[in-house]
Amino acid sequence: MKIELATIQDVPAILDLQRKVFGPLCEELNWMDAPPLTETLEQACEEFAHCVTLKALDEDGLIVGSIMGNLTDGSLYLGRLMVLPDYQRQGIGGQLFQEIQSRLPHSRVWLCTCQNVKPPYEFYLREGFKPYKSETVGPGLTWAYMEKYKTAPATGCLLTERSIRPAKSKDIPEIMQVMAAAKQIMRQSGNMHQWGEGYPSESVIETDIEKRGGYVIEEAGKIVGYFAYLQSPEPTYATIYEGKWLDDEKPYHVVHRIASYPEVRGIFSCIIDFCFSHDSNIRIDTHRDNKIMQHNLQKHGFSYCGIIYLLSGDERLAYQKIGTE
Repeated sequence: MKIELATIQDVPAILDLQRKVFGPLCEELNWMDAPPLTETLEQACEEFAHCVTLKALDEDGLIVGSIMGNLTDGSLYLGRLMVLPDYQRQGIGGQLFQEIQSRLPHSRVWLCTCQNVKPPYEFYLREGFKPYKSETVGPGLTWAYMEKYKTAPATGCLLTERSIRPAKSKDIPEIMQVMAAAKQIMRQSGNMHQWGEGYPSESVIETDIEKRGGYVIEEAGKIVGYFAYLQSPEPTYATIYEGKWLDDEKPYHVVHRIASYPEVRGIFSCIIDFCFSHDSNIRIDTHRDNKIMQHNLQKHGFSYCGIIYLLSGDERLAYQKIGTE
């Protein structure tokens, strides 16, 4: 068995493979208008142009398996992992799955699969993927979105597993410990005024959670980071001074209250990858003295847009990034 990069000339054969693999499954689910069956050759070629596609070849050069991947801002999307029925249970799918991840360096990998089809869903669970949202796509059909984080610490040690999940009220005591550590980082770096005494309070975190916008980052079962990821509109962003937003018409998400322990590396990248996997239009503001945050925002492609004022009247520097949808 040989795994190679596919070429545009392989697209008709891969499309045929796709129909052979997904056809029986979709028929069993009574989902004959599923995208794998209705995709045209023109659509497949257009998708191929935006992805990296691998093919698995047997001894005769027949394409018996394939997978595609698309890397955006460190987040790797995997799609259409498929192997001909006669070649399944030979480890080919696992080889394709590992090979594309090794070829495309990433901090997060995500995919979506039909939760009603147990073998692939359970395979992804065994590989360490965790569901983070679901979507009903038809009568009795649930589309599961799954993700897995990998970040390489600066010490060069082995990759550690991280996960991001919605925060719960019972997490608040641990979250407040993370907040205290983040404040200490601010003070040590010369940021003496942001997050004054009592902020963020437990009630602020509780409000994030009630809005379904509070998230924790876990590592080895311990909460090591927190952030709020909230839907627009953000009232304090209605007016911006000495500049303008990159786009002031489309809906967006705003990220607030990013915090982590000082010894945990790569948290900001994990958060940004997560946010852009859910929305392509992100806004953030930060204190003028928060040089660490300004550096991270510039490093990750955010544009400085101008000045906004909080309800308290305090000034903040406003940033925005619009990724690919």
